[in-house]
Amino acid sequence: MTTAHTPGPWRTRDSLHENHGIVRTGTNMEVQIHDSVCAEADARLIAAAPELLEQLKQARQYVAKVAAEAISPVFANRRLRDMQLAIDKATGGAA
Repeated sequence: MTTAHTPGPWRTRDSLHENHGIVRTGTNMEVQIHDSVCAEADARLIAAAPELLEQLKQARQYVAKVAAEAISPVFANRRLRDMQLAIDKATGGAA
């Protein structure tokens, strides 16, 4: 799976405006979220996206490796499927 997004780290930046959130990427691109009571929280979530995706990929590999030994295969398969669906949604992969 290749990265089809601007690589992290992404960071939030203070805004002078109320209900306005700003995310800066590693390439100095800015994403601005306007007119939302959740703009700052949305900006924080967006900024965390690259790290969250990477951690989810690593967690999926770990669960797949130890699933047969440590937890119910039915439970593990369901979790693995859900994790892969989230990864696919984030990366534009097959659903």
